[in-house]
Amino acid sequence: STCSPGEAHLVLTMEQHTATAGTLAGHFGGTGPFAPLEPRDLLLGLVWEHDRGWAEVDAVAPRDPSTDLPWSVYQTPTSVSIGTGPRSIDHNERCHPYRGLVSSMHIVGLFTGRYGLDQTRILDLLDEPSRALLEPMLAAELDRQERLRRQLAADPDTARWVADEA
Repeated sequence: STCSPGEAHLVLTMEQHTATAGTLAGHFGGTGPFAPLEPRDLLLGLVWEHDRGWAEVDAVAPRDPSTDLPWSVYQTPTSVSIGTGPRSIDHNERCHPYRGLVSSMHIVGLFTGRYGLDQTRILDLLDEPSRALLEPMLAAELDRQERLRRQLAADPDTARWVADEA
């Protein structure tokens, strides 16, 4: 934490984080620089539950021993957080394949520079043991993304969602 001892802290669970993101997402799209969400209901549902896999970690609220505050998402040891992404993606894929695809892209993008939109690749900043844990998970997610793209492309109702222009 960058806060001084005795300073007030705001701590949110990932469920609170996703509820905030979901509320904000419901107000954007189709105005100003924001394209409309397509498909709106599926994507809003995803935003509301994009980090659902953190529920197990939040339930025990592990703390940073140096501050006695809950770990931030970036302080959480990889050995603890490694399952949160796949659990989130599994949940969203069960809801709908497109939610699974976008959820997987969110997790992979966090570590790999957000598909070229961010210059920082978190994966490159991690120590070797953390990278060794994450790289197989990220590779599995790229495989999942390809499988879900093929599945969605084969359905005339969802093919446009995974077309190059989308």
